[in-house]
Amino acid sequence: MDANKKRPVYLNLFKIRLPVGGVLSILHRATGALLALTLPFFLYLLQRSLHDPAAFSKIASQLHNPRSTGSAHSGLMEWLLQRVSSLYMAGFVVYVVVHFSLTPARDYLSWKAWFASGLVRLAWALFFLNVLAHTWIGLRSIYMDYLHPLWLRFVFLLLTAFGLLALGLWAGQILLGAAAP
Repeated sequence: MDANKKRPVYLNLFKIRLPVGGVLSILHRATGALLALTLPFFLYLLQRSLHDPAAFSKIASQLHNPRSTGSAHSGLMEWLLQRVSSLYMAGFVVYVVVHFSLTPARDYLSWKAWFASGLVRLAWALFFLNVLAHTWIGLRSIYMDYLHPLWLRFVFLLLTAFGLLALGLWAGQILLGAAAP
């Protein structure tokens, strides 16, 4: 009983010195949650930009002039999938940023032509698959760690699965629709 009385009542996270791995783990989870929450917004922007020239012009102008707002085997496989998917996502983002820095899409037709290329759409499809897989593995790990009642974990996993499936179907619709003339 005396050991429990010595436990801190208030835990000040700013006074705790976490090891580098602990800080990176927290940052990884935070950025993963941010990515999962913003994916619908980015899919919407992609769909709108491929829809018509006016929408492309509006989105392109906003992007060019941003406003300043100030089990062991299973675990190993998940760990490996997260690392591989993050490498692809990082490489793809670097490619897109460099490509549009060097040769920006000047108008809707050049944007649509670039996106209609089979290899570009394949790269985007792999990107979305990696984002969805990375998000699923990350959220599943968080649920397994922090949601102890089985029924609650099941509900969150089910809602996450349906949400990610819907986002995947939406991304597929956008990518297949971009191929149509």
